[in-house]
Amino acid sequence: MNLPKPTSKNNTTNIWRWLKRVIAKPRKRLGGHAICPYLQEYMDRISLVESTTPMTVAENFATFNRQFGLEAVIVYGFDWDFDRVHKEVDAINKKFKTKDVECLAMCPDSEGAPFPIEYNYTEPLIILQKRSTLQEKRNHLAKMTDYYTYYNR
Repeated sequence: MNLPKPTSKNNTTNIWRWLKRVIAKPRKRLGGHAICPYLQEYMDRISLVESTTPMTVAENFATFNRQFGLEAVIVYGFDWDFDRVHKEVDAINKKFKTKDVECLAMCPDSEGAPFPIEYNYTEPLIILQKRSTLQEKRNHLAKMTDYYTYYNR
């Protein structure tokens, strides 16, 4: 099996900084919302994992997220292009369709972002989240805020 090479220049300090300064930051262009409005609330229940095998991380997240009190895991450290990342995301979502796991991706070469601002990280990331929490928060945003009026403008 050909595994991708790990990316040594990427580290957790930079990812945490990006999460706090870019993804969790309220923005005027989004009506005062952050790109991820609930990130700050769950920051202490997110783990960063460096791995060249995101599927393995997903398997462990599906098994252990409740035991460790995790809401999400962000996987980094693989040097894949957009197509390869999204193929992995699709495979993870298919495999864990009946589990409480939702997989999303962020790639530096992504186009058509859901918001009218630049916020991609410098390396590809795979985000594993508890589907139940994600859906609950999405429903709350849709019902109680104007968050989705800024989506895909």
